[in-house]
Amino acid sequence: MAKRNIRMKEFEANIEKIHIPTDEYLKKSPSLNKEQAYFQRTDENGFIQSNLFFNEDFKVVIIGDSFVENIFVDESKRIHSIIETRFLNIGKKVKVYNAGVSGATGLGMLNTILNKIVYLKPDLIIYVQPCCDFSALLYKQGYFNDSKFFSNLVPSSEKDTPYFETIENNAKQILNNICLVSKLCEINDIKLSIATCCSISSKRQLKIMNDIIRNNISFGYKLIDLDNIIPKSELYFYDNVHLNWKGSDFLGDILFNHINDNFSIKHSKVEHKKQLIKFENVVFNKLNNSEIIEIKNNSRLSISFKFNNINKDKKGHLFINLKVLYFINGAINHTEIHKIKHPIGYELESSIALHATKTKYDALQIELSVDNHDTPINIDYFYLHHIYENQGDML
Repeated sequence: MAKRNIRMKEFEANIEKIHIPTDEYLKKSPSLNKEQAYFQRTDENGFIQSNLFFNEDFKVVIIGDSFVENIFVDESKRIHSIIETRFLNIGKKVKVYNAGVSGATGLGMLNTILNKIVYLKPDLIIYVQPCCDFSALLYKQGYFNDSKFFSNLVPSSEKDTPYFETIENNAKQILNNICLVSKLCEINDIKLSIATCCSISSKRQLKIMNDIIRNNISFGYKLIDLDNIIPKSELYFYDNVHLNWKGSDFLGDILFNHINDNFSIKHSKVEHKKQLIKFENVVFNKLNNSEIIEIKNNSRLSISFKFNNINKDKKGHLFINLKVLYFINGAINHTEIHKIKHPIGYELESSIALHATKTKYDALQIELSVDNHDTPINIDYFYLHHIYENQGDML
């Protein structure tokens, strides 16, 4: 018998990946843009990163399933990016680490918190009850099933099949699980908020699941009742369980207000400026130069941009070269070069972290070009983010 391991639902560390919904997925989610691709970057722990880069004063980990993962939303519009932006705009450096992974169950999230998150010593964990429990708890042993997708141990026999018609028989496992999560956070001095599951479907089962969370705040967590806050509307969801960009923005505001209202976070001498960069040509396939932009010493700089190359073939990738020229007193002092992979036939938003300007650069300019490709590239938008911090706060 092969040696078994506890399954850890996580992304690989330090990846940059482009996600394109399959035709099968698009049939089930017709409101998704068929010509949209989605960029994902993870850090050294496999958490999904935002498009902003700075040193935090307050560390939040938000954990859940694909509802939290938020993968089919542009990077800058994902839940964690929205929260970080809202806080920077009021002078608070709150970093949000997105530990959402498709297919995560409550027990799997407990494993992740115990084995991966606790040692990072976050100030706050936001645990979003996963809708995947609707499936996992239908098996006779609930979380402890031996199925292909929801087994807690791998490799599994994959022989288990759903046994119950509803989660009611195994609902106590949710109670036990949030009890363990609460105690784990308590003994490690980590604040905990638990959010109810939010879904358009499964009303009876949703009530069973969420009432357990609503009725047990005596465990010591703060309640975020998303099920009663987020409208069940196609305005916010692109299918029964996943948020579109409007829903992501709505949820980002809810969580921002929850964190800001319930937890003490110091104000920092931090300024966040989002500046639109103008180029010689909005559509280009040759060299394309931006205006020259003044920058402030000791700023963390990042760029976020959205290009589109709508081509009917939708085959392969092209590469966009991005060169950053840094100036001191009108002369080029330093350059850095990035190569951006772009899927042919799709829109794609990406981001790049630039220098923390310890050297006293006073301006920069960006050059764009395309490698060996005649198809024009359209710039939907191109922003430079300046995050100015005290010298003592810089790495």
